[in-house]
Amino acid sequence: MTTPTSTEQYLTRGGITVRRTIESVPVRHAVEPILEGLDQRRGALLTSSYEYPGRYTRWDLGFIDPPVVLTARGRRFRAEALNARGRVLLPALGRTLSGLDVVAAIDTRDDVLEGQVRPPAGRFTEEDRSRQPSVFSLLRALVDLFFHEDEPHLGLYGAFGYDLAFQFEPVRLKLERPPDQRDLVLYLPDELIVVDHRREVAQRRRYEFEIDGHATDGLPRDGATRPYVGHAEAPRAGEEIEARVGVAADVAHVHRHTAGLEEGQRGFAVGIAFHGEEQGLFHRGVHHTISSLTLQCPVC
Repeated sequence: MTTPTSTEQYLTRGGITVRRTIESVPVRHAVEPILEGLDQRRGALLTSSYEYPGRYTRWDLGFIDPPVVLTARGRRFRAEALNARGRVLLPALGRTLSGLDVVAAIDTRDDVLEGQVRPPAGRFTEEDRSRQPSVFSLLRALVDLFFHEDEPHLGLYGAFGYDLAFQFEPVRLKLERPPDQRDLVLYLPDELIVVDHRREVAQRRRYEFEIDGHATDGLPRDGATRPYVGHAEAPRAGEEIEARVGVAADVAHVHRHTAGLEEGQRGFAVGIAFHGEEQGLFHRGVHHTISSLTLQCPVC
């Protein structure tokens, strides 16, 4: 039996050439390879078994071995190429982020670029609070870099920590943060499994990128392997809440049936949607997760 496939090429708003191949796959067990891979490889699986008209639909979406990861702690950020394919993408990310007025400094070396976002200056209206310089300014720029109106799934997927709220509302912290805490971890995948349970359709969507004459074609979709090790035991009721309010150190695994996907407008997707004015910009939503992708209790 021949598997239907289609290949298209498009140019993103930021000038990146993308060749997209869509292949139909059997719905049954479509995400099983991802579940198995997440035991020792980076990635995520977002699933939803709940449906509500105009807000939630029954989707599965997952990937392993993404080429790029973006992390942040406070106003410092880091983008890292995780394989040879990521090294093709990283210069475009560096060029985009270094061109932002909100970026105070950026340093590129080997497979990593690191920088810092300027703090807000001057007065502003309450309506402009979420538009002040923050790591979300970087996400808006990356959304614009990869955006195409006919691509509903390519995007950034991961987790936000509670401390990101302090970028909009400065608070004097009382608890010391662990040195390895990260407030944001987002992956940019180049292959997705997407399952639409309503239509009983599943797809494998592969993306090849071409930037400044360099392309990902022919480069392996691989990554480092490290067996996932969970917590030895769950915290007991009444124990003191730790100051670890960021994203867990080994964000790699999202258990099935624990995350919801939210309908949004077509475009470049982000793993966790915002409400209000951000909803039109960020596409998909994770509502709660467990295992190593954990958002812990907010404590100042």
